[in-house]
Amino acid sequence: MVGSISHELRTPLNGLMILLSCAESSPNISEAFYDKYLKPSLQCADYLLNLINDILDYTQMNFNKELRLVFEPVDIRELIDGINELLKMKIRLKKLEMITEIAEDVPRVFMTDPRRLK
Repeated sequence: MVGSISHELRTPLNGLMILLSCAESSPNISEAFYDKYLKPSLQCADYLLNLINDILDYTQMNFNKELRLVFEPVDIRELIDGINELLKMKIRLKKLEMITEIAEDVPRVFMTDPRRLK
């Protein structure tokens, strides 16, 4: 059952991601259009795919009681910048401002599962 759900959720999303990637590589796309619409769309699609994978992992964990984590070095500032990029459009639409501050004593790189942290 999990395999079927996985296929049903991932197939249309992967199709969307392929189309967005094709548009990204088109020479007719302006940099402004890319930055304002295409890049956030690709990031949101990637985030949604990771979220679907997390839900499926959780479901699988309930069956065999294990969860796989992949620890790797992560640059916290790059990770936060990526999350901020995802939120920029929504923030602009609501006419809000977002300020991100990271204390200097926070290590720049640490070991974690970046997908889960995001």
